[in-house]
Amino acid sequence: MLEFSRNLYVSDGLKNRMDEIMKKMSEDALVAGVYVIYWNYDTKKPEFLKSIYLKQPYFKNHRFVVTGLADSYEEALKYLADTAFNTYLAQTGDEIFDG
Repeated sequence: MLEFSRNLYVSDGLKNRMDEIMKKMSEDALVAGVYVIYWNYDTKKPEFLKSIYLKQPYFKNHRFVVTGLADSYEEALKYLADTAFNTYLAQTGDEIFDG
């Protein structure tokens, strides 16, 4: 049960292939070189994994909302770190990294 967020993040290296990647993922085809950022409803946290792992049976039986597509591990990790920081800042107004 794959869905894509309306506010889908796509790293710069994938922007010109975004429609093709989304189509292949929707058709349950393998997509190489893509890290999928998603919301885990069990842990209530964002996570990411290599797109090839979407072939596992678990993902066919559970709701899976893709919130981002990244072209590298580092890009996916940076996106999650930035999201965590911005969420913290929005909730607390406290700049935890000053200087």
